[in-house]
Amino acid sequence: MERDEIINQINEINDTTETYEVRNFVVYRESKNNGMQKVDVEILDRGSTGSPRYHVSGRASDELFFSGNGDDDLQTAIALAHWYELDK
Repeated sequence: MERDEIINQINEINDTTETYEVRNFVVYRESKNNGMQKVDVEILDRGSTGSPRYHVSGRASDELFFSGNGDDDLQTAIALAHWYELDK
């Protein structure tokens, strides 16, 4: 079963309105103010029928958090994420 089929089936069976596939990544970055950070990045994917399709967020090892504006294009959603929040 493909992602969209799974999402649609979950939504139909459970009367839900938003279902996401979650992908996780680990990023190491040099923060302007906090030195080296390990960042757990989470990408939510609503499938091709949801809009905005993608949402990107993450939490650094020093507990700083970022999120961003969702978008139907993954590259744009990654670029729109408020990574600068990790530099505070």
